[in-house]
Amino acid sequence: MEASKTSVDIDITTGDSPTFIGRDASAPFARMAASRQDMDETHPSVVDTTDNDISHHYTDLVRTLDREHRKALHEKDKELEQLRVRLHEIDTVYRQELRARDFMIDDLKQRLDHLQESQERRMEEARHEVEDLWESRWKQRDFHLRERMRRLEEVHKNPA
Repeated sequence: MEASKTSVDIDITTGDSPTFIGRDASAPFARMAASRQDMDETHPSVVDTTDNDISHHYTDLVRTLDREHRKALHEKDKELEQLRVRLHEIDTVYRQELRARDFMIDDLKQRLDHLQESQERRMEEARHEVEDLWESRWKQRDFHLRERMRRLEEVHKNPA
């Protein structure tokens, strides 16, 4: 028996729990509960546990999980609602900016159309003025040529 005791080195001072293995362990596990009452509270024996106790334990566990899940879902719903409100605000602002830009674009198109029409009208008026000027010059030239022809004919008819 002594050989078996020496082959298994159990360090009673540090505990054997996997949670407390290593250098970063916060504290050693106590080897035993301080009293029988503490042991009963922390570790109920299998003999004392009934099916009803187990059922209550798992019912409480499921209720706790459900409550935590509902809380998480409620937080996500609140976050989604805040995001929806923010999205709506941003959407409203962008739509207003879009309407303003559309209005500005329509206004600029109208102004451009008006400028093009007025420019075409002025070009047409200038073209007509140039044509009228040339017509008057041609008429004056024709008039002067006829006068000259008439004078030359008079000079030929009346050779002085």
